[in-house]
Amino acid sequence: MLRRSTGRYIKPFLHALSPGARPSEKGMMYRNSYMNAHAQVASIPSTHRTQRERTTFLLLLMPDQVFISVMVIVTGCVAAAVLFRQQPFTTNMSKDRWLSGGMNPHEQYERNATMSQIFEMHKEAIDNTRAELTRPEVFSAPAGYHSPSGLYTP
Repeated sequence: MLRRSTGRYIKPFLHALSPGARPSEKGMMYRNSYMNAHAQVASIPSTHRTQRERTTFLLLLMPDQVFISVMVIVTGCVAAAVLFRQQPFTTNMSKDRWLSGGMNPHEQYERNATMSQIFEMHKEAIDNTRAELTRPEVFSAPAGYHSPSGLYTP
């Protein structure tokens, strides 16, 4: 009763969610009647089925279709919930908090204080750099250029 069929002798009925041929391989003592009906109808090629056999085949596939549809819907709902949690300006985060990177006011003040210390450390270097910079030549018109408006004459 619990022997396993070898791979080349397995003749599975076309059922999406339960592979295997013997009931014992599926964890049951016997086949249900719809499995037998499905095995009988599924063995007929689709072009040779009558309308009644085609209807039987489709109706016997309904549980699988319902299960797969439910799984697709549940997966879609989970994906939508995950995406909704990441949207800005929703119930989980106001616009101001989203613009500030999700920081609370204390974290903002702490960040501003740190940035001001860094700025003070580099202030002298920044001022010296400004004094050394001269206007690059590409910003002025070349010699001999005539501007129609008179604004860009060298």
